[in-house]
Amino acid sequence: MPADNKRKRQFHSRTHAIQVLEGIDLNGKTYAITGTTSGIGVETARALILKGAHIVMINRNLKESEKLKEKFLLEKPDAQIDIVECDLNSLASVQSAAEKKLHGLILNAGVFGPMAKTTLDGFEAHFGINHLAHFILIKEFLPVLRESSPSRIVIVTSMLSKHTCVKPSQSLEKKLEVLCPVDASEWYFRLYAKSKMCNMLTAFKLHRDEFKNGISVYSIHPGSGVRTDLHRDFGLWSITNFLSIPFTKDASQGAATSVYCATHPEVEHVSGKYWESCWDDEKNLDKAVARDEELQEELWKYSEELIEKSVGATNKNSDNKMENTIKGVNLAGKTFVITGTTSGIGIETARSLALNGAHVVMLNRNLVESEKLKKKIIEEMYDAEIDIIECDLNSLRSVKKAADEFIEKNWPIHCLILNAGVFGTASKTTVDGLESHFGINHLAHFLLIREFLPIVRNSNPSRIILVSSSVHANCGVSPSMSIEDKIKILCPESPLDASWFRLYARSKMCNMLTAFKLHRDEYLNGISTYSVHPGNGVRTNIFRDSWLVSIASFLSTPFTKNISQGASTTVYCAGHPEVANISGKYWESNWDDEKNLYKEVARDEKLQDELWKHSEKLLDNLLEDRKNSCLFEC
Repeated sequence: MPADNKRKRQFHSRTHAIQVLEGIDLNGKTYAITGTTSGIGVETARALILKGAHIVMINRNLKESEKLKEKFLLEKPDAQIDIVECDLNSLASVQSAAEKKLHGLILNAGVFGPMAKTTLDGFEAHFGINHLAHFILIKEFLPVLRESSPSRIVIVTSMLSKHTCVKPSQSLEKKLEVLCPVDASEWYFRLYAKSKMCNMLTAFKLHRDEFKNGISVYSIHPGSGVRTDLHRDFGLWSITNFLSIPFTKDASQGAATSVYCATHPEVEHVSGKYWESCWDDEKNLDKAVARDEELQEELWKYSEELIEKSVGATNKNSDNKMENTIKGVNLAGKTFVITGTTSGIGIETARSLALNGAHVVMLNRNLVESEKLKKKIIEEMYDAEIDIIECDLNSLRSVKKAADEFIEKNWPIHCLILNAGVFGTASKTTVDGLESHFGINHLAHFLLIREFLPIVRNSNPSRIILVSSSVHANCGVSPSMSIEDKIKILCPESPLDASWFRLYARSKMCNMLTAFKLHRDEYLNGISTYSVHPGNGVRTNIFRDSWLVSIASFLSTPFTKNISQGASTTVYCAGHPEVANISGKYWESNWDDEKNLYKEVARDEKLQDELWKHSEKLLDNLLEDRKNSCLFEC
């Protein structure tokens, strides 16, 4: 490493990113960058592209990425730009996009502010996104960076890392506890600072381990008050940013240090330093904490453990596509019965199971759409075995007729997947006069369970999947209520009894209580039961009847799951051998930690039994009424 006195400072706080690269040719070099749809990331990518580099933009927002790519191509028509969705389940494809050659990895993306709460994996958002997500990328890219050496890793941190409240005198365990918060209960400023210290500790650990392998590592602070939209969730800070324009940096100036450390020949081997305004004097570095090698090692180990639990334990994370959850599992000879396969999660569930050899029986009200799906799957796999039975969950008579039709076929049922559901203001009452959420989401499925149970028992080992929701916790039932009051709330007589959101939550709690009751009664009969939450904000059309929720769902697209990812937990529980006997649990993102389960109500066995009795009584009365009505009409 060159001595500091042999380097002369060329660039300062007002230097623009493109100025740093004057006279440097980056043709033949590949750089992967996170967070290039706004602010510093945009200017970092632009400067590198204009100097001939091949850029791989790793972003959550593909639409904005494409717009940015078009803009760059207007400036440099022969620019080499690839875009990869920032999906931690798609890291193999990220490496593929980088063509197995990577000269620089720039970890720029980040969140800051009161709107950042938790990630889809349940981590505090600043820690989960700013540190842990980037940590996974580092682990995945390290082999490529070693092979591409000399190469560089630039981790964008902040001088705010000084404000973590970690004290050098604290024990190692205490330091780790402070740096890795389990929830978002602290001031977001402090949470951001902690995540940036994690970035710094990771950078210095990487330097110690990888410099000998030809990788130089840089921890950089872009500058105080760079004018980006990082503070978009905090109105007061945004106003302050605007008023301070004469005294602060623009995004291009903020990107200068990243670009300098990622590319400039004169700092190629100046690794393991903290950089600010294109210089490494480290005056704003909290050395007592950041240079603590024991803490660096412990954070690395702890981060690996967290990844193993949330991503690697089953080699699936919360954003897994459903094809991957049962990859290599042969379902030939197995029959799966699924409701609601004409849209959303149901389509992907049916498709995945059929492509793995299963006989899929779709119970749908829309036969035209069912035939379209069947045709589409057969185009992918010509010998796919798919049958369709008309079943309108809005009518108990139709459900009973569908069950009778299935029973006449003498088919087995190795797995019953109760996926269909309604949600929204347009849902009022069913044909039978029931409140729609309760009647369709719970009682119609309860009828199918009752009709099919003998077949499911005879087909054992077998499974039943009830698609529920984390929203069940908002059902409005308190553990202290009497059983009668609980049933009255869970089984509304009118759509006016509560808001549509509350009515939906109650129907999902009914699904959950039914699932846990089934486990208690049927596990010894060879039936495993699973209550599944597909994920928060899965982008389906279940919200089609609520324009407000539909808009919110659209706006949250970058942070939510697509349909394939939403189907993955259902498919995993339905088809994977490793969970065949893990019955009676609540599943979310391919795991059964149950942290979002409202246990005090959902695990209430008396309530489970009472709901079952109440549902049976309702069915008997309604079906008898329908039977008598039919006889009279005939």
